[in-house]
Amino acid sequence: MGRRAKYTTASAKSAAKRAQSQNYRATSSGREARARENHKQYVRRKVMKHTLLGVPAPPELLKRAKRALCASLAVNDPGPLLGLWTPPYNFENPDPGTLDDLKTITGGETTLMLLGGLQYNKIVMDGWSRYEEWVSAEVATVTESEVIQEVAARIQGWVKLKDSLVADTDQREAEIREIALDWGAKVVCMLAEEWHTWAHEGVAVWKEHHRTGGLPWQRMMREVMRLYNTDK
Repeated sequence: MGRRAKYTTASAKSAAKRAQSQNYRATSSGREARARENHKQYVRRKVMKHTLLGVPAPPELLKRAKRALCASLAVNDPGPLLGLWTPPYNFENPDPGTLDDLKTITGGETTLMLLGGLQYNKIVMDGWSRYEEWVSAEVATVTESEVIQEVAARIQGWVKLKDSLVADTDQREAEIREIALDWGAKVVCMLAEEWHTWAHEGVAVWKEHHRTGGLPWQRMMREVMRLYNTDK
């Protein structure tokens, strides 16, 4: 039996281990092991880059969510929300007559601005409701599983809508579906980001973001207002 190496100091022991690791990495087995680990880390980073709270999300959804979207601030009446706020979040094509009536009420807003205005109003209302709910709730009552379930359902609804777009889709309906894709992506990404702040950065940080207007839906408000005022 061989004798165990003895080290007079902790630093000497650490140095010996480092040397042993370096010698192993220089072998073919060491290089293969390192390559496998590098690949695992690459795949993990790639997966995490295209997920929301661990739920796989299409790259196009994440890309659309970053867009600054147009919306009319002159929309004060209720109207079609395109199915984006009712589980299972499947697209609902609005009645043309309802849109025409709303366009008349708002002074002839375009479909893009009108439907955007309806989404904008709902997002702001939902943001305030969520703040009041979460700020008064015990941490245990705001469960990650519920948020992840909603995120997953919204992504599934978004994918279903995206897959429904075909070349021969009516032009009017195609425009509305594109609007729904943009706002659907925006809504689910804002929800995931806000939950991440609450759960992983802490309630105090989340409250501070709200106080300074830094929550996702508050930043969205500024984007919409800037674009709306620029167009006037």
